[in-house]
Amino acid sequence: MRPVDMSRAEASALVQRIIDVDYVSDDEVDDWLDRLDRALGCPSGHVSGLIVWPPESPHPSVTTQRSMTITSARRRRRRQECEEEAARWEAC
Repeated sequence: MRPVDMSRAEASALVQRIIDVDYVSDDEVDDWLDRLDRALGCPSGHVSGLIVWPPESPHPSVTTQRSMTITSARRRRRRQECEEEAARWEAC
């Protein structure tokens, strides 16, 4: 699936609707969670885990920030791995 463009404010608003159980069906909320995962660059199901754990749901902006922080760390790690691999190839 391709990434979804979504601002931080839009992501927080969607998380708040999920916390408030402001949706019509399970299919609708599943679609929202999928969109959030893709927009924030998270593995499938990751955002839903942040919303339901800890037991008392954090503020939507906290959930969004946690997702973005985890994604940024993964990108930094991947960039470092790519740079190390490029250095190995240059040494050959």
